[in-house]
Amino acid sequence: MGVNENIFLIGFMGSGKSTIGRMLAKALNSLFLDTDDWIEEHTQKSIPEIFSSQGEEYFRLLEKKALEHLATGTGQIIATGGGMPCFYDNIKTMNQYGITIYLRMEPKDLLQRLRNETAKRPLLHNKSEEELLGWMDLKIKERNLYYEQATFIIDAHQEKEWILEELLRKLHPYV
Repeated sequence: MGVNENIFLIGFMGSGKSTIGRMLAKALNSLFLDTDDWIEEHTQKSIPEIFSSQGEEYFRLLEKKALEHLATGTGQIIATGGGMPCFYDNIKTMNQYGITIYLRMEPKDLLQRLRNETAKRPLLHNKSEEELLGWMDLKIKERNLYYEQATFIIDAHQEKEWILEELLRKLHPYV
């Protein structure tokens, strides 16, 4: 079994896009790609290095370039950066070239996953847990305008296996 269309996993950082993407790719015998990995490979820099040396705006341009490159393939499972759908009409590009799945999570659930990853995630640097919670709540509200344009929305606070089964059920007509 494989997929004919690309499947783009979108959602806030920590929502499980890469983890679920790998599981979905294995279940569908498809290629898994991560846009952050693509950017790091093509720039030979880590995401934190890009943010600190060239800033967020430059990173968002790199995301657009990665999307334009990867979207031309077919049958791929693509995990995107959390902000990718929100810039440069990227959500429209994703919807044009495939199926989009929003892995939705509440800020309090995301905080549990992200509290020990602030060093690896540039947008989380130097924030207390209270500040993180407030910042995530604000960002998710801003981004929902884009995230909710997804083909499917999945509540991602569930167990990974449940999320995978739900995705396979929703994708059944497409695979």
